[in-house]
Parts: sequence; C-alpha cells; structure tokens
Amino acid sequence: MSSVVQFTTGGPAFGQANLTNCESEKIHLPGSIQPHGALLVLDQSTGKITKSSENAADFFSLPSTQGLLGASISVIDPSLENQLKAVLAQRKLDSPATLLCDPKSDLDCTVHRVNASTLILEFERSSLESSKFDISSDLQIGIEQLKEAASLSSLCDNTVALFRRLFGYNRVMIYRFAPDGHGEVFAEQCDADMESYLGNHYPASDIPNIARELYKKNHIRMLVDVNYKPAVLRPKPNVGETEELDMSLCHLRSMSPIHLQYVKNMGVQATLVISLMTGDRLWGLINCSHTTPRYMGAERRLLAELIGEITATRISALESLARTTKELSVQQLEKSMIESITSEGDWAAALSNSADQLLQPMDATGALLITQENTVKIGTIPEQNAIDSLVEWLDSNTGDDVFATPSIALDYPHFDKGFDNTPGVVAARVSRRNGEYVIWFRPEHVRTICWGGKPEKLSNSTDQPLELSPRQSFSKWTELLQSTSDHWNAAELSAARLISGSIADVLQQFRAMRLMIAHDQLESLSNQITDSDLPALIADAKGGIVIRNRAFDDLLWDDPPSVRHISDLPRLFQESALASHNLQALVDTKRSWRGRATLDAKPVLVRADAVFSAPGQVLGYVVLVTDVSDRQLAENTRRRFPQQNLSLLVGDPEISAAPMRDLYDGLLNVVLENAQLAAMEITDGIDAQRIPVMLASVEASVSRTSRLINDLITRSDSKKS
Repeated sequence: MSSVVQFTTGGPAFGQANLTNCESEKIHLPGSIQPHGALLVLDQSTGKITKSSENAADFFSLPSTQGLLGASISVIDPSLENQLKAVLAQRKLDSPATLLCDPKSDLDCTVHRVNASTLILEFERSSLESSKFDISSDLQIGIEQLKEAASLSSLCDNTVALFRRLFGYNRVMIYRFAPDGHGEVFAEQCDADMESYLGNHYPASDIPNIARELYKKNHIRMLVDVNYKPAVLRPKPNVGETEELDMSLCHLRSMSPIHLQYVKNMGVQATLVISLMTGDRLWGLINCSHTTPRYMGAERRLLAELIGEITATRISALESLARTTKELSVQQLEKSMIESITSEGDWAAALSNSADQLLQPMDATGALLITQENTVKIGTIPEQNAIDSLVEWLDSNTGDDVFATPSIALDYPHFDKGFDNTPGVVAARVSRRNGEYVIWFRPEHVRTICWGGKPEKLSNSTDQPLELSPRQSFSKWTELLQSTSDHWNAAELSAARLISGSIADVLQQFRAMRLMIAHDQLESLSNQITDSDLPALIADAKGGIVIRNRAFDDLLWDDPPSVRHISDLPRLFQESALASHNLQALVDTKRSWRGRATLDAKPVLVRADAVFSAPGQVLGYVVLVTDVSDRQLAENTRRRFPQQNLSLLVGDPEISAAPMRDLYDGLLNVVLENAQLAAMEITDGIDAQRIPVMLASVEASVSRTSRLINDLITRSDSKKS
C-alpha cells in the first residue's frame, strides 16, 4: 500500500493555524522534530545525507551539523550502510523498519521511504528508556485476555489495564469514534487521585480530519515533553521550492502548537496515542497521558503498537460475530417468508407473524414495508402523512440503498413534525421502483451526555496559535440530548441490507405468482418482472418458460442457447449434472433448490421454487439467480489467510531462541484468528464494491502486525544471543 497520505493542497502552514482553519493545517510538514532524537534525510541514489535536524551534531557528538551534509550514513555507524542495503532489497519501506545499531553506540534507528529517492532515518538513545523489560513474559501478560474477550467492553477494559501495567502512564483511555465523528471515552484506567473521564464525549472538531488521516497511516504517536523546544531541519527549503519534507510517518515529528495547547489544558506533559483500525476505518484511539515528561523507547513502542493491532483485529472479529448473530435472524425471517409464499401464497403475512424476526436484528420498535401490492405495519410507526412525506423525500433525495439517521428532525429539519416518538429511521430499498421500501423506526432516547468541557472551541482575543485554548476547561459539561435515538451501528445497517435483499427476492417470487394467476394484469406484471434488476426465469406448471428477463440475459453470453423449457436450463450451467438433478427434483417433488453454481463462467446463487395457488396445486416455477462474482473474488482473497500460507505474506524470521519462536508463532495465531473473522465480516457484510479495498486493509493489518512481531522479537533475540 502507498505510504503517501493525501492532504488538501491549501491550508495554513504548520504553526500558522488558528481555530477557524486548523482543519487544514499542514501538520505533516512541520520542518522540525522533538529533540529527544535526531533525524537524517538520505538520498538513496547517491547514498549521501541531504538534510539533518539542527541538534544532530550534539546528538552524535560531532563537531558540526554542517559536516554531516554530503556524508555517508557510515559516519554514524559503519554497520548501517550494509544493513540499509539489505532492508531495501527486502522491503518497500512504506512503513518504518528497524535497523540494529552497534550496541556500543547506544542508538536505536528506524528508516522509511518518503518518495522514490528519499529516505528518512530517525535515531534515539536506547539508554533513555527508564527500565528494561522481558518481552517474553511482559507480552504474554494479558494477550490471552484480549484474545478471549467476548465483548467490546471487556476487550477495551482489558486493553487499558494491560497498557497501564506495561507502560506506566498515569491515565490510559480507549476513545471510540461515533458515526458523526465525535468521540467517547469507552474505557479508562487512571491514578486514584485523578478525575475520571470515563463516559465523557468530545466533539469531532477536537481531532481535525487532517489529524485523523495521519492516525490512519501512522499508528503510533509519542509526545515526550509538551514544553519541548523543536529542533529545526537544516537546510530549510530555498525560496521558490514547493514543500517541506513530508514527515507523515516520522515518530519524532513536531506537533501542532494547537495540539500542544490542548495537551497543556488537560494538565499533562506526555502522551502516547495508538490507532485502532478496523478495515479502512479509524474505529478509535488508545490514548495514554502522563503528568510529567515520559519517554518510551523504540522497543517498548513496538510492543504498544503491536498490542494496539491485536486489539483492533479483535474488535473487527467481535463486530463480525455480532453481524453473524443478526444474519441468523435474517435467515430465519427469509425462511418464514419463503414457506408462506410457497404454501399459502401470502408472504406479507409472514412478516406480520414474524415481527420479532424483523425488529430484533435492527433493535427497532417499529417497521414498515411498502410495496405496490402491500403495506405491512409492525409496532410503533409514525402517522401516515409523515410516512408519505418520508417516502416521497427518499425517492427524490437518496441514491443509496440504505438511508439511516438517529434523528430525522435534527438532521433534516423539514421533518419537524410526525417523528417525535420515532426519530431514528433506517430505510432500505426493496426494488428500483419509487415508493418501495422497508423502513425501521427507533424511539427517542432522552439522555444526558457528559462532554469533556463545553463542545464549542474557545479562543482569546489575540488569536495567536500559542495562546489558543481548544478546551479551556476539562470539567464535565452536560447536555440534555432530545429528539434523537441511539445510533444505528454497522451490524444493523448490514442487517438492513440483508433483510431488504431477502424481501426483494420474495417480492420477485410473489410477482411471478401473480403473473401466473392474474392474466388480466399480464402486461403490467410482466413489465415488473422484465424490468427487475434481479435475474429471473418463470415457468408454467408444465415447465414451459413464460418469461426470461433482461437481467438474466445479461448474465449470459452474447448468443445464448435456446431455453424453452425448465429442462433446458442445465445446459446453461457449468455444473450441468448438478443443475439437472436439482431442477428435476423441483419438478418431481417440488423440492426447492438453494445453492451455488456457475452460469456462463460466472459464480451465481440459485433460488428455484415451485409456486402454489393452494396446497398441492402448482401454478409454476420461479428460478432466481444472483451474480456473486465480487463475493467469489473476495472469498478467494480470504483464502490467503490460512496459517500454512502466512509465511508467503509476512516472511519467516530466523529466531534462534525456542521461547522467542513459541511466542512469535503464538502471537501470529492470535492475529490470524481475528483477521479471518474480520475478513469474513467484510465478505459477508458490506457492499461488494468495497470488498477488495477492505480485504486489502485486513491483509495490510496482518502484514503490519507480523512485521511488528518480527521486529520486536528479532531485536530482543539479538540482545540475548
């Protein structure tokens, strides 16, 4: 994956922002570092140093920084040049890699690539670490608890406890982002004499989007001392040159004065922040803070980042399990509808009779299905005039398959009446026709939100960056939240898509049945089937093909063979014998066919059912197929995750000590188990168009986590050998 972080070209330069434009401050181009380390820029084509931090001479005990420019990296450590060549031969360096300096030099070094010819090397003193630790014992503490956590709350509680135990910060929080971008302190451990922030909410503006993009790319950020004096990079860009050095991935990178003021307002001097990524989404942050300056060395930071990655993959796995539970309810609902239509001809009755199965996956108190043929009302729903306005608005203003809001009146003020008791709305289309939706409603949840300080950012009259006060007080500030429901989560939105898809399938069957019953409406109903985007075949009671719609033909080759009878269908499938057996059983015993097959080289899901006008009286047959090429590709991709193939993805380090090898293998097992569940969530729970990107994110997470394990254990192993 590319190491380039995309930012807008405009915006104030680093350190020149105020509270009105900090969203676009160029925080990735600070031109300086925190002075507990030193930074060198290397031209890969020449192997020469082109830029250094102004503190480099003192840091490396050299006569002058100027003498570094144009020199080889071997002036710092003779072994680094060959190590760098070896690393460049093995890795793209789109993420930092560890170089092992001579133990006598007391240096830790990481390297990463900025562009095709520019490398950044960052150095720290290994002796700055206040205490040493045994990676084997320390890392095993708590890992099993993370692996076995059965809920998000227990997982996050275990994670903050583990961080406190291993790294000793005064306060450790897990900060979870809501769909609207604001954050909540979801888990916390802190010193007994400190005010708890647990449950506090913070506005989305506290973390600008540009900072969130950096958190997505650089998963760990450390501030050693909020009162540090930056070490500027030399030489500075000449007049007319475009940009400062892109320092997105630098762990020494200077922090925005606005952020530093924010930290001071919290009453702390040191922080450590680890990103929690689920797929391509920034789920939250592990935020550690300390009331005095605190340094954590490279080895311990690797451990912190590793635990963060393991926690993030477990979050993805737990979300997958929650989604699976809802999917089971959806499957049962679909079964009820199919049984109802095939035995009684009234599928809508199945919805009314299965209210819990429709409401429970969505945690809703009311639902409404609107089609041309039926309106099914369940539970508490708005009055009819409000529903009519909502449907008309959905037809004209939403292109998405699923629309969701926890507060329709607040988010869309023209709905100021009619939704007082049901402000939470999710609507999913069941066809391309206007006015056909399944809609769920949630009641108002009046509650008090505790904000960590008043949500509005405040500034004093000077408006100078160093004097800005993003949060002048962190005392709790409460807000009474009304006219809103609980937020719809990702699992519920996935369930909405699944339920609407099932209803769409059943609706197609129902219309097919009506087509065969209501001859006086033949042309109208035929058009509904013909224009549907769901590929379908309809056969009469004798098996003769009545309709083969355009969507079905679109799945076939340019000149498809003639299909006049249901017995002609097997020739269209690659698995012709399987298709022949199942279709013959459909005609002879009326046994439905559900399964996967290959239609004209395309993987498809097949649904074939007999349609009854009364028990034992067959009107005909309906065959529906769904192209699952995207999901087949996703499943093929997911097969790259089995343990026996993992070495192809992450390599296999040479680890001499048996305990280290056991630890390495055990950690990979934890990562892999959760990644497999996360991949399952992706292939089963989101829009097919996003699957390749999301799976690439999971694969990147596995690869990144494995590299962290590799770097961490290789460092530890080298010290013991």
